[in-house]
Parts: sequence; C-alpha cells; structure tokens
Amino acid sequence: MRLRSRVLLCLCLCLYLCLSAAPLYIRAGRVFDGHELLGSRTIVVRDSLVEQVTVDSVLVPEGAQVIDARDQSVLPGFIDSHFHFMAPALPGDSSSERYGPGRWEAEITSGFPRARLGLLRNGVTSVVDADRALAAYPGFRQAMAKGSIVGPELYLLGEETGVRGPGSGTGDDGIFGEMALLEAAGASRIEALRAVTSERARKLGKEQEIGAVAPGCRANLVFMRGAADTGDLSAGRIARVMLHGGVVIEDGRPGRGYAGKFRENSLSFFGYPYWDPLLSYLVGANVTDVDLFRTGVSASVDLLYSFRNMWWTSVALGLPSPIPRTALRAGLHFDNQNRLFYGLGNDTKSSDSVEYANFIFREGASGVTRIGRQWRLLTGLLLDQSKLSDYGGRSLPDSLAGNRGGDEAILSLAFAHDTRDHGNNPWYGHYVAATVQVAPALLPGGHSFQKVALDLRGYASPVHRHIIAGRVLCQQAFGDVPFYFLPEFGGDTLGRGYLPFRFRDRTSIIGQFEYRFPVWSFISGAVFFDAGQFRSAPGEFTLTGFHPAFGFGPRFSLGSSESSMLGIDVGFTPEGWNLVLHNGQVF
Repeated sequence: MRLRSRVLLCLCLCLYLCLSAAPLYIRAGRVFDGHELLGSRTIVVRDSLVEQVTVDSVLVPEGAQVIDARDQSVLPGFIDSHFHFMAPALPGDSSSERYGPGRWEAEITSGFPRARLGLLRNGVTSVVDADRALAAYPGFRQAMAKGSIVGPELYLLGEETGVRGPGSGTGDDGIFGEMALLEAAGASRIEALRAVTSERARKLGKEQEIGAVAPGCRANLVFMRGAADTGDLSAGRIARVMLHGGVVIEDGRPGRGYAGKFRENSLSFFGYPYWDPLLSYLVGANVTDVDLFRTGVSASVDLLYSFRNMWWTSVALGLPSPIPRTALRAGLHFDNQNRLFYGLGNDTKSSDSVEYANFIFREGASGVTRIGRQWRLLTGLLLDQSKLSDYGGRSLPDSLAGNRGGDEAILSLAFAHDTRDHGNNPWYGHYVAATVQVAPALLPGGHSFQKVALDLRGYASPVHRHIIAGRVLCQQAFGDVPFYFLPEFGGDTLGRGYLPFRFRDRTSIIGQFEYRFPVWSFISGAVFFDAGQFRSAPGEFTLTGFHPAFGFGPRFSLGSSESSMLGIDVGFTPEGWNLVLHNGQVF
C-alpha cells in the first residue's frame, strides 16, 4: 500500500512538471531584440523565460500553445528609470480618479492599482521608483513577487547605481513621449528603442535578465501592431503585453485571469442602525468593493430594513469595459419604503405632509469616457418603474404629475471638467459638469420631460489634510415631470437636517460649504452649511428665500484608498434636527 502511494505521487509529480514546462510559441512578424530589428522569428517561452529565438521555420508541436503575431513587432518590455508613484497624475489611466500627495500610507499599501495597470498598458514592464516611497513597505514587493498582485518589476532608487533617466512617467504615454523627444533630438527609431530597453537594463546591471529578447531573459514582451520602425509610437499600437510569460494586457485591458490582481484590497463592511421620524428604527449595512469571483467585476451593496417592515436595497457593479478610455457601471435599486409629500414650492409647511406608499424598481447603466486629460463624457440610461398608492386615508393631489407612479426611460448626457486629485475624497481641484436628461414617454404610463443641471465644485487644502470644499448646484425641469423626479432638498446629501424630499419644485439653486479636518489616521471630521431655494420659475428667486441647514459629523475611511467611507452628519435647521448617513463624502 505504501509503495502504491509513492508510485501515484511520482506520477502526479511528473504530470505536474510536464504541464508546467509546456512551452509557448510566439510567431512574430518582426522582432526588436533590444539591439537591432530582425525579421520574422519564432520565440519560444518556457517557465517565464525566453528559451529560443529562432527563424520562422521552427517546428511547432501539434497542440502547442501559439500566439500568432505575424502582423506585429515583438519588443522587450520598456523600462522606466524615473517613475514617481506619488505623482498626482498617473500614466495611461483611462478610467477615473488620480491620487493626490499626502495619502502615502493608504495608497502605497493598496499597491497603486491604477499606476500598475497604467504602466503595463504603456508597455512598461520594469520601473524604478524615484521617490523610494515603497521601500518602507516590503509586503508590497513580496505580494508582487508572489503574483497576488500584478505590476511591473519594481526597483528602488539607491539599490542600484546609474538608474536615474530622463523619463518621469507621470503623464499619459510618458514612455512614448520620451522616445519622441529622443527622435526629435536626432536619434533614430532603433536608438530610441534601445534607450528604453537594453541600455537601461545595462545601467541597472540587469542586461542578462531584462531589456532584451534573448535566451535566458525574462519573457517581458511588448506586441506592437505593424512595424516598430515606422509610424508614431503610442499605447494605442500595443496589442498585448507579456510579463514573466503571462499575457497581462490585451488590447488595453487586463488579460484573462489578471483583472482581479489589479484591484485594491479595499473590501469594507459597515452596519448602521439609526432612527428616522417616518420609518421608525432602521438597520442597514453596506459592503463596498467586492471583487466578484476575482473577475474584475466590482460590487457595492446597500441594504436597509425599517421596523415598519419596509425594505431598501441597491446594488452597483463596476464592469470591465470593452470601450477604450471608458469605465462602465450597472446597477439596480428596489424599495418599498413610504415617503412624505409636502407640496411643491419654496414655502410649504411640514405640517401639511401627506404620507404615501411607494414601490420602486429601478435599473440603470452608465459610462464615463475620458475625452481629454481632464475632460469626461458621462452617459447613462435609467429605467424606472414606480407605483404609488394612498396611505393612511390621505391622497396625493389628482393634478400632481406622477401621483400614481409611472414607467420612465431616461437618457442622460453630461460633459465634465475634472481636476480633482481623488474621485471619492478630493483634497484639491475642481469639478464642473453640465448635464441634460431627456425622458420621452416611450413606456406605457410614462411621462415626457427634460432636466438640465449645472454642478460646480471646488476644493482647496491650504494645510495638510485640512480641506475647504464648496458646491453650487442649479437645476431646471421642463415638461410633464413626475414630482419625484423634480429637484429636491433634504435628506442625506442636500439639505442635511431637513427630512428627505422636504422641498421640491421645477427650478432650484443649492449651495454647500464644508470644512474637513483630520482627527486620526482613518477618522476625519467635517462642519457644513447647506442652503437651497425652490421655485416654479427662475424669475421668482429672492435673496432671502434660502432654507439653511448646518451641522457636523465624523468620516471613517474604511477602504485602502478612501474608496469606502462612512459619513455621519447631524444637521440642524429652523424645523429641527436630523441624523443622516452617507457612503463617501457628500460632494
């Protein structure tokens, strides 16, 4: 029995070794080997190393894994010898946010997922951190070595000699801009390619390991469409990037099986019980940044239950995008919580409220496309099914649009100029967005209406971690607008301290101001002032007609890069006070 077990173990070991040693054959139209441009070649990769570079007539075994790159040039992975991980703008980032200085610990420990992804998108497979900021976090390098997170091979300034180069890597296509400068100064294309591959490997003392397509070197390869010695060099020409023999980037997106390894380890969970004057006691929970089955699809889930036996749930998904420079999201929302209607206009009384039963099922999809370094195009489609009914013997006015609900299809388009250093917790910069929403009456029971909005936000940090933030939001609705789609004031983001949906009308002007300050490493605080005015037409606004709200509250950063944040605010108004919770900063 013991002998049989040993034989079985040996057979399993032999099978494992055979599978792990299976070579990969790359048929390349042209090869730049780090020194000169060659014709068609077959590159054999085994165990993360280049084993052979032979003429194209090499015999490929039947059933072997083959990459057909006969219309492409294969080059060594580029080496960025002077990259600043602390720079606010990261290279090749086509999705959303940039990171600001001052958040070193949180963002270093998260592994700079967008920096790593952006570098690899640009063909950079080896990088020198010019700030040496990552030297204090050996766990980050160990995680990269083990493959639990993916990024370019990392070298630290000072560990080797002669590693400082001309490139900073802090802008879009930084490595290509570097080569363009060399060519503009009189260098040939081959000399420019050598400068970012074999010459930098030599300066690092790693010429036998990286910077070349040669036997014994690591299979860090860039596949470029067409001939590498003609045309402009750019990230758009990169078909795939290989790191240690694995295809980590394909057509600008993470390769199969690698999407989850670029995400931050920022999964967070928080529960929140609180009391609402309408819904009684509520208990809820939020889970943020769930990487579903390591597919790169991220999920955020909110769940809320009222002791009046009412539910509220919302799910948002971040999706891998097949569209260049575009981040995609999809979501759904369901709730059956009752709400209050106070009337339309700026002078309604809280005592005149009418409670109504509400049933909502809402689905949506949206995209954010980067059309410039700081310009964004935001698109969206929202499908809303709302069913309203009387509650407690009081009815909504018959003349009120949407008093029984409706089925709406809403298209939105917005242009935004965004210089913020962070999407969820900005420290400096501004955000300006102009939005148009159109809802044709396409579905049975639908309404035909339009909305426009102008959103102006500004941020400044005169003292480290002390932030002054301001916002002005102007909205105008046209057509047969259901009342629950009108501009509104009161709740967890606008008019904190007022009860939800306290003021509504067709035209609104809202102002917000916050002073945010540090308390501890993951706790900050804020004091705020909100004011809003609501009218049926723009000409009816007055200087004294604004409804004020002020208050304060803590913020708890739960994610590794502040992507998950619980905010708790206590707001005070002339009508009383209220406690609200929100995920992230309110603006």
